Amino acid sequence: RLLSVLRETGQIGAAAQQLGMTQPAASRLLGQLEDMIGAPIFRRHARGVSLTEAGAIMAEQAERTLHELDLSQ
Repeated sequence: RLLSVLRETGQIGAAAQQLGMTQPAASRLLGQLEDMIGAPIFRRHARGVSLTEAGAIMAEQAERTLHELDLSQ
């Protein structure tokens, strides 16, 4: 969910707020994801962040999985 919302908002703090978590917790989670896949998933910019190619692929997969979970309920 974090990657999906991050792609929408372009800001870690805004994404964290939408998900009811703190910005430091969201940053830690993103760092853990990067460690797990061994590649950066976002780039910081002056006005926020953008997903790398790896991050975009992960976000798309996450969105498909969430959609499938919604359909199964």
